[in-house]
Amino acid sequence: MTSSAPIAVLADPEAYARAVDTAAAAAAAYHAGDRMRLDDATYDALVRGIRAYEARHPAAVAANSPTSRGDACGSRTRSIGPILPHPAAEHRRASLRTVAR
Repeated sequence: MTSSAPIAVLADPEAYARAVDTAAAAAAAYHAGDRMRLDDATYDALVRGIRAYEARHPAAVAANSPTSRGDACGSRTRSIGPILPHPAAEHRRASLRTVAR
């Protein structure tokens, strides 16, 4: 079975460097809440191409490659911040403490 997902073809070190810079700039814009420079499908294809290039040239992985960060799964995620307890959960705990006495 073959994958039909598009992939950017990076033929040389210069194309790889441009792809990494483009992906890094797009990810930075996304995480800053700015308008994306690339749509999701284009970004995902670019990251797949970067991964493929790095698999063929493991010694050439750039420090700013999106694959060297935790968010390179082909999708971009945004932090939702700290998870706080729900007020109803505290009410239930208080009720259970009362019953346990």
